[in-house]
Amino acid sequence: MTRRILYVGNGNVPSRWAHSVQSMKVAQGFVRCGARVTMLTQSAIRDTFRCPIDIYEWYGIRDRFRIIRLPIRKRREDPSGAFKGWSYPRFNRIAARIARLMRYDVVFTPDPDVVKDLIRAGVSGVVYEAHQPPDAGLPGENLAKLSAIVVISPYLKDAMLARGVDAKKILVAPDAVELEPFDSADPAPLSAQWRAGRDSKLIVGYCGHLYENRGIDSILDCASRMRDMLFVLVGGWPEDIEKWKSKYRDLANVLFEGFVSNTLVPQYEKSMDVLLMPYSAKCQTADYMSPMKLAEYMAAGKAIVATDLPALKDFLRHGENSILVPPDDPEALQEAIRSLADDKNLRVRLGERARRDISGFTWQARGTTILEHVERLRGNR
Repeated sequence: MTRRILYVGNGNVPSRWAHSVQSMKVAQGFVRCGARVTMLTQSAIRDTFRCPIDIYEWYGIRDRFRIIRLPIRKRREDPSGAFKGWSYPRFNRIAARIARLMRYDVVFTPDPDVVKDLIRAGVSGVVYEAHQPPDAGLPGENLAKLSAIVVISPYLKDAMLARGVDAKKILVAPDAVELEPFDSADPAPLSAQWRAGRDSKLIVGYCGHLYENRGIDSILDCASRMRDMLFVLVGGWPEDIEKWKSKYRDLANVLFEGFVSNTLVPQYEKSMDVLLMPYSAKCQTADYMSPMKLAEYMAAGKAIVATDLPALKDFLRHGENSILVPPDDPEALQEAIRSLADDKNLRVRLGERARRDISGFTWQARGTTILEHVERLRGNR
């Protein structure tokens, strides 16, 4: 049975990048399966020995595991002191050396550049978690040498098969959720402006980064037409918040909460009446994404309005656990929100069904499935 796992991150911990949250949740899922996990990640040089925050609290991690933070040169720093940036070749090479020397049962990574160095160093037991098509980074000879491949959507499995990867190696495992924080979250309003919003007809929420093609313009367009409702956006880099504020001025019914730690996400989402996920059809990952916010929205048990994209329809079904609208259509989004404002029973029914539908997709269940897949392949060899 697989017991010792080295997780090589594709970024730095702690940071505000969504992929760092995903990495921490995956590692915790393995711990809950009984594995001993060591995470190898990056850190700013000056913060290596004195981290500015409690990493586990930052990510809402309850089952702790060992984290080794290798010092690298800092690019830039956000107000919290958390480092942000992407992986460096030097980190990748050092990670490969550590993996080769320590001989873990499994070396797990979502970073194709790390995979290249692991294969080059002759490391065995490498499992690659693919969040992008194989053409984005890995040559065929590297794919062939992997012990197993985990993909976050069926689209990526098809892309791997098209590259000639053995179907037996591939496991589809979408991103998951930890249910306990949503069960214990206090849904009370979190600020004076939020409390004032309770006087509005509906509190409409969005959680996540405020990048282009995430439908933020559609949300704010709806807010400009629906002044009787409060729109709350949680997350985003400060520069993105300022950009949207300056583009949509004088919207008194819009509240930008900014970034919050993952620990607080359930409290925010359970305080909302409707949760929005209006991805644009122009979103680069529209075909193959598996957004963590999707699983979190469903766990919150609130009515969801999302765009009708193939990747989202793996979990969402119109009229059953969500309302799906055409992408890049603010009028359709507005109509869906209005229909939910006028029908509380519909909101409750959609939210309850969404919660039931996601209940089996926990990080622990995902970890168990992955480790069983790896063991099965190892037994066949």
